[in-house]
Amino acid sequence: LQATDTYGHSTTGVSGAFTVDTLAPVVSSVTAVQNAGASTFTFGYDLSENSGNTTIGLEISSDGGSTWTVPTTSATGSVGAGVTAGTGKTITWNGAVDLNGQEKTNMRIRLTGTDGFSNTSSTSSTNFSLDTLAPRVTSVGAVQNTGVTTFSFTYTLADQNNSTVELD
Repeated sequence: LQATDTYGHSTTGVSGAFTVDTLAPVVSSVTAVQNAGASTFTFGYDLSENSGNTTIGLEISSDGGSTWTVPTTSATGSVGAGVTAGTGKTITWNGAVDLNGQEKTNMRIRLTGTDGFSNTSSTSSTNFSLDTLAPRVTSVGAVQNTGVTTFSFTYTLADQNNSTVELD
């Protein structure tokens, strides 16, 4: 810096080195899958960021991304403040805690990365399914078949996914 007035110029002052960062974190390779036999989900992603720690925000949509209103209170892992760059980052979310008793086919997550300079970017997943609703068996009937020692059982099963029905 140099000051100038009507009588002359000052000497030049030079600052020390400083960082300029206008590049937002890059969140990529976003995946979302329900863990087999459970109501938990694993969300995966990669994070590129050169300025250090990043805050990762998680939003969940139950309508294909039109709104982002599903609670995320049970999310743990590489989410929130202090996430460092790298590949294979994971977040675990318990759908039975935040969206219990539901079957949805158009769920979506959105991850937002914000660095220390407030540079922000977001990326969403493709649609995935959620099933936190137990299968329902109703209208159970049992009769012995005429003239034999075998039985016939009837029932109605309500579930959007593959289910196993057991006879006890």
